[in-house]
Amino acid sequence: MQISDVPSGAAADFALSGQSRLSIMAPLRTTHIMQLRKRSALLAIAVGGLIAGALDLAQASFLFGAKIPLVIAAGLLGRSALHGGTVIYVLGVLLHFFIAFSAAAVYYAASRWLEFLKEHHWCAVCSMAPRSIR
Repeated sequence: MQISDVPSGAAADFALSGQSRLSIMAPLRTTHIMQLRKRSALLAIAVGGLIAGALDLAQASFLFGAKIPLVIAAGLLGRSALHGGTVIYVLGVLLHFFIAFSAAAVYYAASRWLEFLKEHHWCAVCSMAPRSIR
């Protein structure tokens, strides 16, 4: 074999292995697409959970007072949490955002099967509005 018979560059790797470029790249593309979908799903759930949790907590705090996280923590710890301090307050905020992220994940999963949830995503936002402004 002479030097002129060997292709140069990236094509040489494919030519020497005996496989075509498409047969090698196909699994890489599929894996890359799956990783992008997984990343976009996590991003959608994270953004949805953060927005829903922040808006809901702000609205509840405005309507019912700043002790709402204590009430949320009381759902887990009992009535004694209503007299808790900073740690229990932070626990209530964390529980609230856990619920918001869970709701966003359920909505995302349901939107994979129910196409109208992707097309009319504002329906979910409008359903969270307080009754006083509906």
